[in-house]
Amino acid sequence: MVQERLQEIERDYGLSRDVLTARVQAGASSQYLENQWMRDDLAQVAAHHGLSLDTSAEREQAVTMLNDAYEAARVVLVSERVFEPQPPLVPDHRITSPVREATVQTTDHDTDRTDPYSDDDGYGRER
Repeated sequence: MVQERLQEIERDYGLSRDVLTARVQAGASSQYLENQWMRDDLAQVAAHHGLSLDTSAEREQAVTMLNDAYEAARVVLVSERVFEPQPPLVPDHRITSPVREATVQTTDHDTDRTDPYSDDDGYGRER
């Protein structure tokens, strides 16, 4: 099922099934590598559809198509349990900041100097 669906993605978007399979098997070792893959994929999608990345309208069209291709691949890989869903990709997942949810209480000692080597007296003034 996975290989057949990746073949459809190759046919529809121009992303190589073999390349996608190799990436899934190898995994990305860095953000740089993932970015490089996205640049390569964008060029493949644009070439497949005869789009130029030199014009903003066609580049945006290629980006939209690439996002669609990634979503199609994600759906099949998650549904076939190749990948486990990650919280940001789970529908209705809400990312919260622990800082925003913490109760912040200020007291007089919050303005005490914490750096004994600073010339600042704790009130923004130098001694």
